[in-house]
Amino acid sequence: MAPLDRNSTKRYWLDYATANNEHSIMMRVMTPVTTSEASDAFDGLLAQLDPVLYLITVTGMRVAEKFSDVSNPVAFTGEATYGADAEPGTAQTTYLAYMGRTLTGRRVRVAVYGYKGSVTDNFRLSSAEDANAYGGIAELGSYNNRWVGIDELDPLWQLYVNVGFNAFWQRQARK
Repeated sequence: MAPLDRNSTKRYWLDYATANNEHSIMMRVMTPVTTSEASDAFDGLLAQLDPVLYLITVTGMRVAEKFSDVSNPVAFTGEATYGADAEPGTAQTTYLAYMGRTLTGRRVRVAVYGYKGSVTDNFRLSSAEDANAYGGIAELGSYNNRWVGIDELDPLWQLYVNVGFNAFWQRQARK
């Protein structure tokens, strides 16, 4: 499969902070998607995950146009915070990751830090293990032209949620 330019789609980032670190969620979109629509998609996902997140604070939203390396700030119209309870240091590396593939085989991944649920033995959550986290799959699939792959096609989302510990943030915590 030939590589595509990493900037081949319009991209939005939602920047947020947990108690211990700053993170960003990137959403690829088809060009007609507006800032308001992108903001609604971020808000919808985080609202779905709200019961299973430690407190996260949205610090901003950015956009980069198709084939551009420059991102510019835009208005986020969702909530200022999601989740509850301060994230303990032992949980700062925990994340949820949603995986999918487009019809051409391009991988799509959306990760959210601040998960406060338990990590299963196989590092995957089913609907029986965490209905709120699992509900993120339907939430991601409910938006037209948003959460697309690098090839601007809608992905088929895996019917599980990966949960794990990020090695980069583990190393940062040890410094």
